[in-house]
Amino acid sequence: MLVELKILLHHLLLPPVSLLAIGVAGVILIRRRPRTGRLLVAVSVVSLWLVSTPFVGFAIYRMTEAYPALDPRLAVTADAIVVLGGGSTRGDSPEWGGATMVDTGWDRLAYAAVLARRTGLPLLVTGTAVDGQSMPNALQSAFGMKAKWVDDGAGDTWENAARTARILGKVSAKRIVLVTHSCHMGRAVADFEAAGFSVVPAPVVVQPHAGSGIGSWLPTARGLLYANMGLYELVGRPVSAVLRRFRR
Repeated sequence: MLVELKILLHHLLLPPVSLLAIGVAGVILIRRRPRTGRLLVAVSVVSLWLVSTPFVGFAIYRMTEAYPALDPRLAVTADAIVVLGGGSTRGDSPEWGGATMVDTGWDRLAYAAVLARRTGLPLLVTGTAVDGQSMPNALQSAFGMKAKWVDDGAGDTWENAARTARILGKVSAKRIVLVTHSCHMGRAVADFEAAGFSVVPAPVVVQPHAGSGIGSWLPTARGLLYANMGLYELVGRPVSAVLRRFRR
């Protein structure tokens, strides 16, 4: 129930829904209170434009980054690589013969596969029921690799950590390389450390920049996506810190 509530609030409180709601409120008020109504419509349009631009969206995303990229020149000492699904999946992909990773999920999975090849460490994938199908399928079909452990029952990052602890606890694995987006890494490290792990952060999509051209100020779906990811973390971190105290 908590996970479903978080998903609902995520969609309602963050762009684009929240900003569209402001615009709708302005349209409703415009007859009775013209100034207020026009102001709300203007705020909605301008704000939605800005957060949809790569320049602003990427800047919001960078505000949440807590760890640098993992230096490929350094040796990695750990017991396993853990990659978080994040729900970036498609359950009906006939071209792949079943469920597979899509969108931002590919960044995590591809990097985890590279790290696994470089280090020889076993892979654990953790996520939702759909993630539990798509991630192993994508690893096998795209990278010719198999996940040693698959967790398909986690609804959020706290559950990713708790369920991973139960799985790896059976083989006494305590030090992990954690793969997720750089904006999410701060919250993920906190949850996994609370679950008893020593964490080597291995973030993906580190320090994205939009460039300086006029295109960086034009609204795009990519700009809105990164703004949404960043805002979700800015809101989610204090909330997760409070929930972490009650979940222990």
